[in-house]
Amino acid sequence: MKRRINFTGKKKIPSKNVQIQVIRDNGAIKTFNATINLEGMDLPADAGVFVEVHYRLNRKRFDFGTAGAIVQPPDTDISDLGKSENLLFRVKVVDKLGRYGLILAEADKIRSKGEVEGDSSIQSILPSEFDHDLGQQIWRLRYDGQEPILEFNKNIPDIRSLAKSDTMFFFYVYPQVIRELLTYMLLIEFVDPLDPTEEWQKNWLDFARKIYPEDYPDQCKRDIPESKGEILAWIENVVNDFSLSHTGKWERFLKSFNGGQTR
Repeated sequence: MKRRINFTGKKKIPSKNVQIQVIRDNGAIKTFNATINLEGMDLPADAGVFVEVHYRLNRKRFDFGTAGAIVQPPDTDISDLGKSENLLFRVKVVDKLGRYGLILAEADKIRSKGEVEGDSSIQSILPSEFDHDLGQQIWRLRYDGQEPILEFNKNIPDIRSLAKSDTMFFFYVYPQVIRELLTYMLLIEFVDPLDPTEEWQKNWLDFARKIYPEDYPDQCKRDIPESKGEILAWIENVVNDFSLSHTGKWERFLKSFNGGQTR
């Protein structure tokens, strides 16, 4: 794997040190609270701390005081940022004295806790949207040059609740989502599994390799025709082991055919 050298000396704030909680009103995201822990990072106490909230090209910035005195601002209104379910948060610690504006530390692509629906094991790497008219399709993956978005059909009653907790819905949707996305990455976009270029690609490959670490595909094999079959077989093993890891859901799924509850 290629080594990436940090020429700026910018420190990475561990994602576990940043907790974001959004506040809703009638189901719509309005504001947010952020808890930021910079202890032990050896940052100047007078360095500025900022939280940026963004969705695609839309973004807002909020002043959270300094590294020595982090303070939640009185107004964190983010209701005008569009697709609120998929908002991303970035924390920056910025030099205000020596080299003004220099980013000293950063945590990027942080999601608010509990905002992504579906299976908890993929909730942080699979943004979802629930306001699309998909005709007579239940779901669709959208690829537009950035991380994929899982779209759900807004015309299905109670679609958000179904995506979150219905076991029948779970087995009809999520294994196939994993299969399609990994196939797209490895056999259409030809993402190098040993050195992905985008953070979302790395997250998905780490997720898949954790489920099924054996026979991880190698970029150098792709010129060999039979390697496509090997990659497809690996993807099927990932999907199979993902499904097997949800035995409790599967048992509830089977009960639904005998008058049991699906939720």
